[in-house]
Amino acid sequence: ATSAPSRWTIQRSMEVNRRWLLSLPNDRLLHSFRVTAGLPSSAEPLGGWEKPDCELRGHFAGGHYLSACALTYASTGDDELKRKANALVTELAKCQDAHKNGYLSAYPVELFDSWYRRPFEMAYIKIACDGPPTVRG
Repeated sequence: ATSAPSRWTIQRSMEVNRRWLLSLPNDRLLHSFRVTAGLPSSAEPLGGWEKPDCELRGHFAGGHYLSACALTYASTGDDELKRKANALVTELAKCQDAHKNGYLSAYPVELFDSWYRRPFEMAYIKIACDGPPTVRG
């Protein structure tokens, strides 16, 4: 039988996660959203799923990352993480405003058309994008 993780292990894991979330620069998380919206970005994009040529870009930065921030804040009450997540949402809103039609994505709307023309390839995009986001540099 295995025992449940200790309170110390859970708290340590939460702290490691919190520090990692804080370590990712918002400018890098926003890079593809800004480029797609026609806004300037001098940030180095993240790798993996967030690579500029990956057809999954944006779903980590705009989804998984913000969900992780929200869940971590709900568990810890960490105001620094809340401010960072709120700043990211504010910048995402600027990207949405730049489209002038409510659209918000890290890839152009035209990419949806290419997906509909090749539905069987969609299952392999994850493999082609080298897995989850990576931080280089």
